[in-house]
Amino acid sequence: MIAVSTPPAPSIVVTLAFLIGAVLGAAANAVAAAMCLPPKPSPWRGGGSGGFASRLPLIGWWFFREGSTAFRLRSAAIELLSAAGLAVWCWHVTVRGALLPADFGARWLTDPANVYPPLLAQGLLFGLMLAASLIDFEEKIIPDAITVPGAWAGLLLAALLPGSLPPIVVFLEGAPAPTFDFVRLSAPHPWPAALDGGQWPALALAAFCWSAWCFALLPRTWYTRHGWRRAAALCWARVRREPAAKFIAAMAAVGMALIVAVWLHGGRPWAGLLTSLTGMAAGGSMIWVVRVVGRTMLGREAMGFGDVTLMAMIGSFLGWQACLLVFFLAPLAGLVIGGLQWLVRRDHEVPYGPFLCLAAAGVVVRWPALWPWLADLLALGWFVALVLAACVVLLIALLGVLRVVRGLLGGN
Repeated sequence: MIAVSTPPAPSIVVTLAFLIGAVLGAAANAVAAAMCLPPKPSPWRGGGSGGFASRLPLIGWWFFREGSTAFRLRSAAIELLSAAGLAVWCWHVTVRGALLPADFGARWLTDPANVYPPLLAQGLLFGLMLAASLIDFEEKIIPDAITVPGAWAGLLLAALLPGSLPPIVVFLEGAPAPTFDFVRLSAPHPWPAALDGGQWPALALAAFCWSAWCFALLPRTWYTRHGWRRAAALCWARVRREPAAKFIAAMAAVGMALIVAVWLHGGRPWAGLLTSLTGMAAGGSMIWVVRVVGRTMLGREAMGFGDVTLMAMIGSFLGWQACLLVFFLAPLAGLVIGGLQWLVRRDHEVPYGPFLCLAAAGVVVRWPALWPWLADLLALGWFVALVLAACVVLLIALLGVLRVVRGLLGGN
């Protein structure tokens, strides 16, 4: 990484962030339009009115005449909000040091190597979450075409720019002043030597996380009505005949080779990659547990698999600690909005992905206030495991009550 002694002027950085935000908003609109069934009008699909001018972010929808006026206004508003939101967030980060408590922000800002990696990662994450949310609102699905490349991006950024993970303040014994670091896998506890590059336990953990994620992506079925042996045979037959399985196997091999290369290199790149891998695995696992419990208690899908891959992508950018916060915050918005939707429209299908994205964005914005509180809880260790277990039990009870209420009210 090239060291920069003098940071660019904030006005230049904020202007650039506005333009990048507009491009991200336009890309999210284009991806969402292309993945809808049937595809929605988009100047990027070709054959529409307006020519090249219609492809310009923000102003292009003035020249594009396909679709309704409301659709074009909504699309332009999404691009404007994306541009303005990223510019405002960039100003807060680069001028106010908003990713750290105020007592440390000024010193953190003196080194651009502290500031720009997390800002780059968060801007990309916001764009990916925006595209996923738009598609989930329209189609109630989150395609792997967004979350799988997004997870790759999170992993690569963590390895190439470890500082792209959320920053924290580290207090070392005997040090005259605290230092800045990214939120590592072991935080708030010290980094153990067993997780260093070149250590076999560290490679085993990375291989497990990567293999679990690749296995989760395989197209498979699992029906145990005729026994476990029959279920395994059917699952393997489905995997063998699906063309996507070959691509996933190749992706798994390439990814494992890159993991070994970074493991041999060691240092901060390995710590960043291992943190990102465990964040990806932990984030996806949390939603997978809800998915399994919901299916068992309600007799239907309570959470789509797209939500699993979305949370895995978020974990690759933010680490497993932030995923805990996202996991607990997302249901608050989902419960309120989903309840209102059911009361007004009697619609039980609530897209959960946008609430995960909203919670993730809230965790990023409020990170300086949330991390000290979360670090105190994580320092207890056993208490966190107890709380997670209690939450699963409460989830089972809540879903059971919901099933009874829906039956009494004639819900499906």
